[in-house]
Amino acid sequence: MSDEKDSDGHPRVILSHEDLLDDSRILRINATVIDDNYQGSASGTLVIAKALLNAVVDDKGRVQGAANPAFTITYTGFVNGETAAVPDTPPTASTMAIANSPAGTYPIALAGGTDPN
Repeated sequence: MSDEKDSDGHPRVILSHEDLLDDSRILRINATVIDDNYQGSASGTLVIAKALLNAVVDDKGRVQGAANPAFTITYTGFVNGETAAVPDTPPTASTMAIANSPAGTYPIALAGGTDPN
């Protein structure tokens, strides 16, 4: 072994990784110390889990005889500065209520929406 140091005089450590899955969400990490005065190595597995993204359709109202308003969706859980523009296929919101529906409360359903991340 050679006596290699970093810029602060510490022993140099070599890090390497091996993808355990094709999508690189599980990595095997290996570290080895390069120094005449120190010996050692370590390894471990790093699991990178997908962030949980929640989508909730916002409540809306209208008067009888009017068209349904545009439905909006509120998201929570984006990371790394991502926004609602990121999902490959955003979810859609719909209701059974139409302009001539009797006055009342109608559910707004949220369906679909996919993204590999």
